[in-house]
Amino acid sequence: MLPLAIQCHHAVCDGYHVGKFVEALRSMAANPKQWL
Repeated sequence: MLPLAIQCHHAVCDGYHVGKFVEALRSMAANPKQWL
């Protein structure tokens, strides 16, 4: 997977939300035919 940098304000999201986003991104990258 390509390197990814995420910058967000802590008032908007925390590590849990960033983790959920990264897991969703990994799932989409692993199965592109499901969402393309």
